[in-house]
Amino acid sequence: MTAAFFTLGCKVNRVDSDTLRGKLEASGFLTVAPEDGPDVLVLNSCAVTAESERKTRQKLRHFRASNRDAILVLTGCAVQVNDQAAAAYPEADILLGHRDAGDLAECIDEFLRTHQPVVRVTPHARNESLTETLPRESGSRTRANLKIEDGCDRWCSYCIIPRARGGVRSKPLQQVHAELAQLDKQGFCEVV
Repeated sequence: MTAAFFTLGCKVNRVDSDTLRGKLEASGFLTVAPEDGPDVLVLNSCAVTAESERKTRQKLRHFRASNRDAILVLTGCAVQVNDQAAAAYPEADILLGHRDAGDLAECIDEFLRTHQPVVRVTPHARNESLTETLPRESGSRTRANLKIEDGCDRWCSYCIIPRARGGVRSKPLQQVHAELAQLDKQGFCEVV
């Protein structure tokens, strides 16, 4: 099967998309461009502003219209913060929150078996850990992004990040060193 990814928002979303792409490739998927008619199209969304949510809805409708037979997956912040995600994004076949995105291949299999929408949005929890986010090749052989921290504990009145990404959590230093070594083995010259 083929899969395509389109990412809206910040560098953290790009790292998350690279991680998901790597996991699907490890499951046997071939990555193609969204315009190449993929079997699965993953839209990693942003919800930091009303404009970013509008772009998410617009892109989702565009992908559904231009890829009628594709399995359309919506993941990211827009799904995580919306308590009524299934109703808000009816074009999506699969809706995955941040904590559930690692189950993407399993959710695709479930959708193929049942042909029913799959919705998995687990709320963030206190003391949750930061999962491995080591990307595969991201189109650039010189630079890789490595997520070492995620979330925020500040709860500023104007900011949605704590709700979207959960409380602040960091990777253990040993895991950061191991992931840096792996990126070096993959040939990356720079890590951000």
